[in-house]
Amino acid sequence: MINFMVELSKRSVVSPGSATPSARWGGKYNVYEIYTGKRPQNTYWTDWGGAYDNEETNKLEIYMDGWLYHAGTIEELKAAAAPAMYVDGNYIYINIPKHPWLYKDNECSMNKRDGYLYAPKNSGNPSDLYIDGSLYETRLDIPSISVKLSSPLSGLTRNSTFSATLANNDGKFDGEDSQEYFNAPMYIRKTTRDNPAYTDFITIREGLVEDIAITQESAEITSAEKYRSFDEPVCKAAEEIENKSLPVIFGRCVMPLIEIEETEYIEKDVDLDNDIDGIDDIDKKEDDTVTMKGAYLAGEGVRAVVGNAVYAEGDVGDIAIPCAFDSETGIITVEETKKKYTLTGVDKNGKPIYGTNAKTPKPKYVIVDGYLKNKTGQIVTALVERSGRLQYNESNWDVDETDGYIEQSPAVNIAFTGGDIKAAVAAVLKSDMAFLIQKNDGRLTLRKWGDAYDEHSIASWQLTQQPQKSFSDAQQNYFSSCVIKYGYNEYKKAHENQYRYADKADEAEGRYLKKVEKVFETHLTNETGAKNLASRLGNRFCELKDRMSAGVGVDTSEYNLLDTVFLKIDVNGRKYSNNDKWIIVEADPAQDKLVLEEA
Repeated sequence: MINFMVELSKRSVVSPGSATPSARWGGKYNVYEIYTGKRPQNTYWTDWGGAYDNEETNKLEIYMDGWLYHAGTIEELKAAAAPAMYVDGNYIYINIPKHPWLYKDNECSMNKRDGYLYAPKNSGNPSDLYIDGSLYETRLDIPSISVKLSSPLSGLTRNSTFSATLANNDGKFDGEDSQEYFNAPMYIRKTTRDNPAYTDFITIREGLVEDIAITQESAEITSAEKYRSFDEPVCKAAEEIENKSLPVIFGRCVMPLIEIEETEYIEKDVDLDNDIDGIDDIDKKEDDTVTMKGAYLAGEGVRAVVGNAVYAEGDVGDIAIPCAFDSETGIITVEETKKKYTLTGVDKNGKPIYGTNAKTPKPKYVIVDGYLKNKTGQIVTALVERSGRLQYNESNWDVDETDGYIEQSPAVNIAFTGGDIKAAVAAVLKSDMAFLIQKNDGRLTLRKWGDAYDEHSIASWQLTQQPQKSFSDAQQNYFSSCVIKYGYNEYKKAHENQYRYADKADEAEGRYLKKVEKVFETHLTNETGAKNLASRLGNRFCELKDRMSAGVGVDTSEYNLLDTVFLKIDVNGRKYSNNDKWIIVEADPAQDKLVLEEA
């Protein structure tokens, strides 16, 4: 038996601002507690007319200037750098950066989770609607979940959404205020057990509610995945510069200089300054000087200025100008003094003739070393943490899998000059044909095309729908050769190097009678990285690989994108493909539908 549960989070009248400091650890941690057990009866407080207002359930979501993430253990909660919560029996413990009573009313909320089922939890007793003491009515239709890979070419993350539909024939939701659910957590869970406990339901999707459409027959709730909410800006405003944000720099980048104050030229006439007669003697010009002074920023994360120099553009070539760098403030200062004149000869009267020297040109760019951890995986996890709500830990990430990706991911030199975190993540991953994926259990992970992940076997008799085969997606992405551009110069807004890949060109052009060359722009640092990327792109797109879509009669709750599926598609003696090894590129873990690409 397959059953589904949806849980929605509706705002409670109780505020988490009433949380009290927890004495459980003697005040050693910034942890507060909320009691969620039964309200006491016949106490001194109630005898005097008082009342208890706590929620009598621990199925709660808490917002404190952002949704608190669920820590997996109490130790994780105590160590959490981002606001977090942990449920322990009748108590919810929260770790937040300031006292709960300091949050304004519009900065905090407690939301109670209401749940609904697809079918009665107990087929032998359909009237039993309670699970762990909470009511779960049977109103849910089979959920619809769309899980797709990002575009394999651009690296852009698709804004996947999912929805759940609840029966409303009796008008239960007619008077509901949809705004009580907006932007609040929503979960879809699945079980294959009859008469399941709450813990038997496996989370197959979670996100934040975007819309609720209510009709006489139904209420349809649409939710967005976690990483659709990464709309915070990457760059932060700098105090030193008005109306500007600082670029965020990873690795070694060529950056345009940002003036803190306007660059100035200070002229010094030595003779005029020292001569008591106040007359500038034209014969004494050799010591006159011009000093160029300036203070600049390159961006956030700068560890060093390469060569201790900034650069100006010259007629013949770029000119290096010595500079000083303050690693604490990130400020680059230039102060260069040059002689204003050069003696070029004498006139017929023996008077010196001076030529005016060119001033030190205004510097335009600098080569800097930004944040040290500049592998693609390191940058993505840092960007996600930058949102302030998804710390890199085992509750939010598949840490083992992501660490494995980080270890072998390539280094990139990249500077983010604007945009949101979502766009920044996509810009990084396109250099490695890699994907930020939210797994069915809600955790994030980083995976790369061509690497091996979990394997699953499905027998052909377990197909529940007639399979459909196509290579239209492969045709759109096909190429016989490609060019990988690398070594991006942020100042010039151009790539300085490129690598052309044509290892499979003759074979592809001969087989498909089609010659196509595509260009891929990256932030890779060297030719080795460009070759590796080109090889993986070629292995996938120099061949028109089949895609197969089909429904299956197995529970796909734990089937994730880029997993491998072994399946011989042979239905009643009709063989749809000679291939028996596939990669998951799209899935619906609720309705057990898969879209597979030939491995």
